Amino acid sequence: MCSLTAIEWHGSTTNCCTSNAVMSNAIQDDLFEIKITGSGKYYIYKFASIAKLVILVSVLISLIHVATTVVGLLIFKPDRYAGYKYLLMERRLLPYYTVIFCIVLYLQLYFYWQVTRHLRVGVALNDEEKFNKAFQLLFRYSAFGLVSVLLSLFYYGFELFTYIIYYL
Repeated sequence: MCSLTAIEWHGSTTNCCTSNAVMSNAIQDDLFEIKITGSGKYYIYKFASIAKLVILVSVLISLIHVATTVVGLLIFKPDRYAGYKYLLMERRLLPYYTVIFCIVLYLQLYFYWQVTRHLRVGVALNDEEKFNKAFQLLFRYSAFGLVSVLLSLFYYGFELFTYIIYYL
């Protein structure tokens, strides 16, 4: 449903029924050009050069996390913890947490790699579309990063809760 209310957007008045393309053009008029200096290009390339290392270390951490989860499940004896319902719940949640965490991490790493690739190509070819696409991918990378952090906060917060209840 469209209201006929006028909206003020960067000093110009427009109808809310106006298409996104028209509003995009109004916004585009107010933007400034960004010039990348030699120093800026240097740091973009430096940022991109460590991407492989960041990805490899992250994958290694995820594999260690999976191995720790598997070993923990193999040595865990539920009958020893019959009276510890929160510890049992934590052990039951751990495999699900690990799988979800790894999926989110790998998606995040994919977007991280794509950001660096688009930045490198955009700078090397002076292609503003590729360069701008990197910022869209940076947003996606950040969104998955936020999901990852919140997931870890939930799981490790629950783990801390169980330690406080049973060990302190």
